[in-house]
This record gives sequence, C-alpha cells and structure tokens, in this order.
Amino acid sequence: MGSRGRGNVRFVSVSLPCSGMEQTSLPGDGTRDVIALCLPSDVRYLGVVRLVLGGLATRIDCPVDQLDELQLATETVISLGAPHGDAATVTVEIELGDGAVAVSVGPVGRTALNSVLRPELDLAHVLAPLVDAVAPFERDDDHWLRLEKHFDVPSGARR
Repeated sequence: MGSRGRGNVRFVSVSLPCSGMEQTSLPGDGTRDVIALCLPSDVRYLGVVRLVLGGLATRIDCPVDQLDELQLATETVISLGAPHGDAATVTVEIELGDGAVAVSVGPVGRTALNSVLRPELDLAHVLAPLVDAVAPFERDDDHWLRLEKHFDVPSGARR
C-alpha cells in the first residue's frame, strides 16, 4: 500500500484480492487495483476526482462518453450525498476491471442513501441513465454508494 499527500488531500493505492471487497462484480483476473482519494467534501475538489478518474479509466480504454457519464454520476453523489462542513471529508475509491470501472463514495448522508433506494426520488433519476449499477453498502458504520460502469473493450485495445 502506498500513500502520499499534500495538505488536505491524500492519495492511496491498494491492491486487494476480489474476495476481500464489498460487492465486487467487475470482470478480471482476481486482483484489483483500488485507488482511494481522501479529500475535503468541497465542490472545489471535484476537478481532482474528475482528473484521477479520467486518467485511470483511459488505462483500460474506457470510451470517452462512458467516462463522462461516470464522472458526472460520481460528482453528483459527492455534491449531493457527502457530508459538508469544515472538517467533512469524502473518500472516493476507484476500481478498474476488464471493461468496467467501479467507484465507491463514502460516507454519504442518509438523504442521499434514501433517494437511491427509492427510485421516485431525484438522485435515483439522475444516476440511472449514467451508470449500470448503483449499490448502497455499509463500511465502519457509515453509508457508502458504489457506482459501476461497464463498456465494450474495442478489439486491439492496449493492455
């Protein structure tokens, strides 16, 4: 595991076996690279999330339109679901699979969680056309949301 940080933002890289991860359904060889960003829950840091997610997704040839939808969904969850305030932080974990990217965001507030669980509410309507799966889960007594985006890998794509 590696970690480095500047100010209030920490970048952490972890390799985990699939069996140790919550709700892993991404295709692949059994080991995942999970990149975790711990940053202030402030909209000024959304660009950092967008940049890191974009850089990682291009490594597995994620099409630009699919990447844009995943970035928008992730930013929406952070903006509407994460706790806010001077000391509030949010963690974004990005997991890469063969033809798929999963993003877990947490902690998220009860309101965001309820709006995902009840499809008639706004957040569910926003996320449904953007990602292939939205799954709430709990970690360390906090609520998290996992977003998954699957795509076809073009033939001859780099690996």
